[in-house]
This record gives sequence, C-alpha cells and structure tokens, in this order.
Amino acid sequence: MKYTLILLCLVSLACPPTAKADVFDFKPAIKAGEISMEDLVAFLDLNIYKYELLLKKGSKVKVVFQNFKNNRTLFSHEIDISENKAYTMKLSFESMEGYPGDALKKSNENLNYSLNWDYTRVFSGTKSNPLHGYPSTYVQRQTFEFGETIDDKKTLLEFYSYDEKADKDELVAGIYLEVLAGK
Repeated sequence: MKYTLILLCLVSLACPPTAKADVFDFKPAIKAGEISMEDLVAFLDLNIYKYELLLKKGSKVKVVFQNFKNNRTLFSHEIDISENKAYTMKLSFESMEGYPGDALKKSNENLNYSLNWDYTRVFSGTKSNPLHGYPSTYVQRQTFEFGETIDDKKTLLEFYSYDEKADKDELVAGIYLEVLAGK
C-alpha cells in the first residue's frame, strides 16, 4: 500500500492533468510473424504428440491404447530401458490415405499409428479408430511438468465423444504409459 501511494504521487508529478498522454496515439503497423511447429501442427490438424521421459536402466515401459467402449486393447508395446537417461517418445496418427489432417475424425474407420521410441525403435500398424461413428469427438492431451513422477499409469491421451443434446462427454478410449520395473 505504501509503495502504491508513492508510485501514484510520482506519476501525478510526472504527468500533470494538463498533459494527457494518449496511449492509443500511434500509427497502424504490421510485421510478418514466424511460423512455429506448433502453428503447423494446429493449422494442419495433425495428430502428433511428443513426450520426454526420464527413466532408469532396467526399467520396462509399456504404452497401451485401450478402447473402453468394447474393452479392447488396440495396441500394447513394451520397451526395455538400457540406460539411465531422458528418452523421447513420439506418437502419431494418420488417415489410411496417408494425408495430413485429423486422422481421428469420426469418418475414418481405421487409422495408421506410429510410436517412435527415442529415434531408434518404431512400432507401427493399422487399427480401428475408436472415435469412428460418433457425431462429435475430441482428443484431450494430458500435460506434465518435466520431473513429474510416474507412480502408476500416466494417461497421455483421452478420446471423447460428445453428445450435444445431452451436453455430456463420454470417455471412449485412452493411451497410457506405465513403468513396470526399476522405479
């Protein structure tokens, strides 16, 4: 409070009431902006997700894509960890035609996926799209602070259907990561 009063006094001395400064006294201007990777991913509606994991040697990581509606595992991959270090995992989905764009849209019955583990190992395949046939859908990505521990399962992505009439979301599928040993 004391500092606010001092600041107000200084401002009133520097800007007497007769000298009004117009903060909107400028000329219109334009500048070309840089396009970031995040801009491209959002603009093209790409389904690409990247995670960084700090893991111990001897651990085993399991990544599972589970369809909750029919209790079916769409994929499950295990990776043995050979070094104590930070690993990079990228997960992507694309349409069967291989076009960039929202592969998870409701009209795509099947989709291609790729799980790239630390730029050295790739798992890929074609799976049924858990969001196929729902009128409204969306994918929610979970965000983590680097250093957040993996105590049990960590949900990476959640796939929802949305019923506009009932104003209700329903969890349809999810991708989770689990560290099986070496915690």
